[in-house]
Amino acid sequence: MVFERLARWFGRPIYYGWPMLVGVSTAQVVSWGILYYAFSVFIAPMQVELSWSTVELTGAYSLAILCAGLAAVPVGRWLDRYGPRALMSMGSVLGVLLVLAWSQVQSLPAFYAIMAGIGLASTGVLYEPAFTIVAAWFRRQRGRALTVLTFFGAFASFVFIPLSAWLTAALGWRAALVALAGILGAITIPIHIGLLRRRPEDLGLLPDGEAVLTEVGSLPSPREPSVSAAAALREARFWLLTFAFSASGFVTVTMTVHLTPYLIVRGHSATFAATVAGLFGLMSLFGRMTVGPLADRVARQWITIGLLGLQVAGLLVLGAPANHHLARSPTWRCSGPALAC
Repeated sequence: MVFERLARWFGRPIYYGWPMLVGVSTAQVVSWGILYYAFSVFIAPMQVELSWSTVELTGAYSLAILCAGLAAVPVGRWLDRYGPRALMSMGSVLGVLLVLAWSQVQSLPAFYAIMAGIGLASTGVLYEPAFTIVAAWFRRQRGRALTVLTFFGAFASFVFIPLSAWLTAALGWRAALVALAGILGAITIPIHIGLLRRRPEDLGLLPDGEAVLTEVGSLPSPREPSVSAAAALREARFWLLTFAFSASGFVTVTMTVHLTPYLIVRGHSATFAATVAGLFGLMSLFGRMTVGPLADRVARQWITIGLLGLQVAGLLVLGAPANHHLARSPTWRCSGPALAC
């Protein structure tokens, strides 16, 4: 009914892939923001209440990343055979339950078990299954569809790191996690269960909505080349790119976890630290708006080299000696389980 009304308003049929993509992109913002980015906000208040060290806390996050990596291969096989709908739906439900369990955690082993589960749930709801939706539903317009998906995703840290910090200051870290679990469930579960479809053929369409577009004379999408996994694994370029992106991902994850506590130790308030950490998403949004058009004019290998170089430069600046007026010990003001600085 909604799509029929939109079609009448636009004066032409609407390809189902686009509203589905917008829904999935919205769920990506929430899933990334809560299951991935929010963790850094909870390190300091959990240390205050539970007396766990930074190493113990971040070790649990490392375990989550490891479990996500180990689950990648079976998740990929599932996606090839069954599509993303059931996987993303189960991942959302599991994520909600685990965030609720996190809010009640008392022991370190239980926390590690919860974070391992969050790593598994993340594999089922983040970019990997979302990219398979783009690949199945779009060909000629795939670049535009990827831009939409990643454009939305860039807001995850910008929204949820400051939001998590505000909720923690207002409610305490345990109640903040309960609130985040409610947001995660209310937004992602209905989208994944109700909106997702495996492929356009299930609705009598072709990628890009060609069953509609060919009526006005559009050309069909070209057949895509295919490379076997064995052939890709024999390519030196594959391994070099894998190493480069793994190193970049290592740095990105490290910064995501440690930047907020690092800035607090350097003398900044928790609110300021969370806001700066949230700027990761805003700057990636700017990058996605500029790099895409730039890639049409500059060879992609030079763009990649430039982006990795900027990452190195940023780390060098961040690690430079602090000014004297910033290098002071932080002052903690704690009210109950909440941490306000």
